[in-house]
Amino acid sequence: MGTFRLTIPVVTGACEGDGGPARQARLFHPKAVALDSSGNLYIADSGNHRIRVVWGGTGVIDTFVDLRALSPSLQHPTLVCVMGGRLLVGACDAERRPILLALDLAGAREDGRWKLEGLLHRHRDPRPWQRLVTMAAAPDGTLAAVNGSDWGIYRIDLGAGSATPLLLPPFPAAPDGAATFQRPLSLAYGPRGELYIADPFARAVLVLPPGGTQPRLVAGRARRQPRRADRGEPSLEYPLQLASLGHALYVYDGLAQRLWRLHPDGPRLETCLAPSRIRRISAPCRHPECASMAADERGRLYLPAYSACRVWAVDTRTGTARVFAGRGPKHVDLWEEDVHYLGWDDVD
Repeated sequence: MGTFRLTIPVVTGACEGDGGPARQARLFHPKAVALDSSGNLYIADSGNHRIRVVWGGTGVIDTFVDLRALSPSLQHPTLVCVMGGRLLVGACDAERRPILLALDLAGAREDGRWKLEGLLHRHRDPRPWQRLVTMAAAPDGTLAAVNGSDWGIYRIDLGAGSATPLLLPPFPAAPDGAATFQRPLSLAYGPRGELYIADPFARAVLVLPPGGTQPRLVAGRARRQPRRADRGEPSLEYPLQLASLGHALYVYDGLAQRLWRLHPDGPRLETCLAPSRIRRISAPCRHPECASMAADERGRLYLPAYSACRVWAVDTRTGTARVFAGRGPKHVDLWEEDVHYLGWDDVD
């Protein structure tokens, strides 16, 4: 695994909308978001190869880093994650090989520039990494990530530069008869260090206890059971994104266009945000448009809308949503006007 260090000068105001209100800025297909301890929201703006930041105190948006300023071959950031004092960025090079970039958030601002210390990690593992699907910061300072070449879940130690498997296919069958993993697409750590895993293809959310090797079903349906919706019970159709907030887990269902609140200790599902007019999707896409969502201490969830070039803010206490970043002159009803932007473009 090769590494290099460099100092990165990034000029603010280098992209349309920088230095102004986040809702008036132009985003180019945001794929992931992450929050730091100061309330700053980092956006993986995949279409223009930048990481944008919305400052928590002012709501002003800036270009935090242009990946092409690091290296001309760096492009398309699809993942962001805050871990300690670092911003981890999942991107790729010109040959579409996955790259994990760690940026020091403690950079000093001088003369309108941000000076950051960058550390680039290229995974050279016997099991090749074709795509970094998703990642989540663990309480012990390591990173959990899904390898798109085999859909295995790995623990990445940035200090040692190593990747060790947590769960590898063929995944073990859950003892309660739940469908086994097929393609885990989202990860989130709970308050006790447990790892939650969303697999839309298995229609399930499972949990891996700290140090455990056997996942347990917390939401979803068993392979041979009828749909819970047919029995009048809450049912996950396509759990696509996860976010942990306090002792609750939030699940975005890309097929039902519904945001669920999951209480794992129960476990029980309850609707946090539902479409006012439910619009079904005729055929789910194979690749998710949104890689992650983030939650803050005020009970807000931030969801990137890839096709709409916006980031939505959802108030979990009131069940309302509004445009947080991206060009939008007024508050728009999330579900009636832009319902397909949070899932797939193929909408009935």
